[in-house]
Amino acid sequence: MDLWLAYRRRERAPRWWRDGWPQGYRVGAIGVAVFAAGGLADLVWHETLGVEVGLDAEFSPSHLLLGGGAVLLLTSPVRSWWASREGGARAAIGVASLALGTMATTILLSHSSAFLSAAATGETGAAGAQQAAVLGVDAYLVTTVVIGVPFLLSHRRRATPGAATAVVAGVALFALVMFEFPVPQAWGAVGAVAGAALADLVLCRSDAVRGPDAALRLPVAGAVLAALVWGGHLAGLALATGSAGRRRCPAGW
Repeated sequence: MDLWLAYRRRERAPRWWRDGWPQGYRVGAIGVAVFAAGGLADLVWHETLGVEVGLDAEFSPSHLLLGGGAVLLLTSPVRSWWASREGGARAAIGVASLALGTMATTILLSHSSAFLSAAATGETGAAGAQQAAVLGVDAYLVTTVVIGVPFLLSHRRRATPGAATAVVAGVALFALVMFEFPVPQAWGAVGAVAGAALADLVLCRSDAVRGPDAALRLPVAGAVLAALVWGGHLAGLALATGSAGRRRCPAGW
């Protein structure tokens, strides 16, 4: 698609491979090349070294190339939206692109996703509880960065309704599909998405009242997002398992 967008402008830009790209799509074309190189490298890797298991699979060089190329490619519409500063349908497409690009980063971080952990509902006195708690805290920290960075990149220009909801819902859905929607984690994800929707409402209202140039606007937005998303997530887990329920995690957790 990126290549076609440039090629169709060849009459206005004879050197279309350099000058024919719409705003935001040139980097996407680089993503296509990176993704293709990653696919070829992955083929050679598996044919010569075999198939990796566990973390080795997630952090093999070829998979890192595939993930990086996918992010560059999928975020072309969001860069175009930022360049145009338009709203309406353009903003909706940009938000969808933002969510897809964020989802692509989680392919390599499924082992550290808070949406796959129910450690917060574990019994503190159980054997191995301390290690489970540490991994659970780490998962919340990693996932906060994963959803927070793209959201704040979007929010730095102006509040966009649905941006937080789309990013959180996309990341949560991608994680849960891999493990066929385990019940406690699914309820936690529902709570997190509800919290993200509430964060969208609060931050849009805040911009309307305080203005987009208010002091500490981005730190406040990040704090509101994290508090409401993870507050909703913990509430969902509590509803599904009870605050003293036993920890139920997907295989490998």
